[in-house]
Amino acid sequence: MWHSLEQRGFGVLDDALGEALATELLEHMCVLDEASLFRPNQVRFTVVDREAPGGHRAVVVSKPDIYELDLHQSQEVRDMVPSFRALFDGNRLVELLQSTQQRYYENRRQQALLIRGDATAVETVTPDASDLEHVRLAHGANGKTIKLQLNKGGCFPLHHDNPGAPNRRVLTCLVYLNRDWKVGDGGELVAQPFLGAQAYHVAPRFDRMVLFRADVLLHRVLPAHRTRYCFTVWIDASEDDTYVNSSKHLSLLARHIRLSSYDDDLARAAAFFQRSPLQRCLTRFVYAEEYEASLRECMGHSSDGKILLHSHAAAVAHAKANRELDAFVEHCRAYKQLHCDPHPPVLLPWYDWLTYNPLTPRSRSLTEDTGV
Repeated sequence: MWHSLEQRGFGVLDDALGEALATELLEHMCVLDEASLFRPNQVRFTVVDREAPGGHRAVVVSKPDIYELDLHQSQEVRDMVPSFRALFDGNRLVELLQSTQQRYYENRRQQALLIRGDATAVETVTPDASDLEHVRLAHGANGKTIKLQLNKGGCFPLHHDNPGAPNRRVLTCLVYLNRDWKVGDGGELVAQPFLGAQAYHVAPRFDRMVLFRADVLLHRVLPAHRTRYCFTVWIDASEDDTYVNSSKHLSLLARHIRLSSYDDDLARAAAFFQRSPLQRCLTRFVYAEEYEASLRECMGHSSDGKILLHSHAAAVAHAKANRELDAFVEHCRAYKQLHCDPHPPVLLPWYDWLTYNPLTPRSRSLTEDTGV
């Protein structure tokens, strides 16, 4: 799992919860839908506006045909869906992630010891491990957000789940509850590792879980052609964590966009940004056309869509005015054209996190609080 998070920024697990629990959660979502408790999606964006103070302003936009329910909003709603309430109140998911994190990095230290004779050299075996190793996950209801989602069509544009401070999200856990999904039903997650050789399409099949780094993985959701059920758990970093949105992950410095910093090897630069949250400073420009196309597909000709498209165009124009940044972006775009597969990627049916999977043997483990 943690190896996959480091190498690709995401991992996929089938049969994650078990048939019984996944069925119960789907039934809960149907109960909430019948009670008309889902509300149209609304998202607060900061858009470019050169006439506004600071050159930006906040707007609230709604993505068409997306309906959501945040479990934080009402104890009464949580009481209607006991399995979701147990997930909301418990810490089992965080405990499993934290324990596998500790075990993985302990194994890496042992590998470093065997390879180099130095157990502190784990960062030379796994780039950025020295950061991701020390991520501290928040516990308790206030350390996570659980949102239930019902898509009656609709899609999502390219984005990162953690766009920057003060957001504290470190991991996104997405669980699909769609029985009998088939090719053509749509609603696939598209994971786009920064300057990766290809994007990955992940089908929203029943009891499939996708875990990814909220501050690293660029992704979107394709239009759904049937009702699509899923829920998302966003896990925050703890209050004493110094990794998420630290200054080195927010400030793009001159040395970061200077090819000499990577021995004039753009492949090394691509490898660095693929694992670094700093990519958030570049993705909109390197993937400018893909951003625009995903916005148009998501928002159509709505007034909200026009606002977002205008902001995107303004941000790209502002970046191009910085000669050094523009030169580096053009290098990245050329690299993308040469090395990244332009053809639609094959559907990703399975990705093996680790030989040890702590979820499958205990189908209800995500809702059982150990009291730790």
